[in-house]
Amino acid sequence: GSPNLAVTLEGSFTFWFASEFNRDVFVSDPAAFAPAVGGFCALGLSGIDPLHPDDPDPLDLDTVPADPDVWYLDGRSGDLLLFKGQDALAYFLAANATDLLGAARRTWRDSVLDALPCRS
Repeated sequence: GSPNLAVTLEGSFTFWFASEFNRDVFVSDPAAFAPAVGGFCALGLSGIDPLHPDDPDPLDLDTVPADPDVWYLDGRSGDLLLFKGQDALAYFLAANATDLLGAARRTWRDSVLDALPCRS
């Protein structure tokens, strides 16, 4: 993208775009472009992560970080999914991704979002 086509949201997130059209589409609904499940690793947040069986509870969000360079755009849901590494992405795609994504969404919705102070 270009710094001449940059948009800053919430005072700290700056996005650069390659065209005015892309920038304008983003500005019209930035939430539609946000990563699913809070931007955490979709496999880790699912609680079903055989690659890291010793990881603690997925609700300890420090254990489910994501690498913004390891992502997948789900063709069914349109969700942008992030992963903690290439191995997590590969497992997610080889396994039943629909079930794993459903589990990650449930964890995010039922446990993480409900626990946030702004939601009570």
